[in-house]
Amino acid sequence: MNFFKLNEDNAEDNRDHYILFSIEPIENNKLMKNYVYLKTVYSIN
Repeated sequence: MNFFKLNEDNAEDNRDHYILFSIEPIENNKLMKNYVYLKTVYSIN
């Protein structure tokens, strides 16, 4: 699972946000990847 974190100091609702995404290769170009948004959650267990 890949994610990045928007911390509570930078969020309007003062909660941590974790944005989950997957990375898929592009068939015709090995140097490029497609980042696919999955969902946003408030905690990772």
